[in-house]
Amino acid sequence: MVIASLSQIAETKPWLDLLQPDLVLSDIEMDDGDGFDLLAGIQQRAFHVRPPVAMLSAHSEITPAEVKARGAVTLFLKPFEVDLLTDWIQAFLSALK
Repeated sequence: MVIASLSQIAETKPWLDLLQPDLVLSDIEMDDGDGFDLLAGIQQRAFHVRPPVAMLSAHSEITPAEVKARGAVTLFLKPFEVDLLTDWIQAFLSALK
């Protein structure tokens, strides 16, 4: 498993090409845009298989339905239990196999 922590959308492009991840976790707040910009960029890139994107946000006005309508698989509203997130990641990745 490879985990990379990046705060700018511009940083993600080479990593996505190199790693072709099984899952992307993205905060909606980013230094040079937002997670929806990243999600749109992933959807437009020519990956053999597009990685699913799960969104994280402290903005309670953003809903799971909104992120799903934009193509993300789920939304975790902050604050959340870390165990809940890690359990979800493990279950999600297991289901992909």
